[in-house]
Amino acid sequence: PPPVVMGGHSAPAYRRAVTSCEGWYGFAMTPESAQQSIDGLAQAAQRYERPTGLGPLELSITPRGALTEHTVAAFAAMGVNRLIPMAPATFSVGDTLIMVADLANRYLG
Repeated sequence: PPPVVMGGHSAPAYRRAVTSCEGWYGFAMTPESAQQSIDGLAQAAQRYERPTGLGPLELSITPRGALTEHTVAAFAAMGVNRLIPMAPATFSVGDTLIMVADLANRYLG
């Protein structure tokens, strides 16, 4: 079956992510709002047992606004596994491909 990923910013969403999902996803987040959710997930992990077959909970975030070295470093420092950039609504497919290539060159080498 495909991986199950939970989103949401409530205690029940954090509990479901910890007990039933392979990952958690946060949309349009700042490092500060992401940290609040990561803290909520950590609290849920202390209260509820995570099945060993799920492995570690993977964290994926679409950051609010443009990625900068500061925001990439901040998300990495808090244990985020994956950043999913969002192109502005005005971008064409070509513009989006250029943006992704630029991000890959800057942050992935």
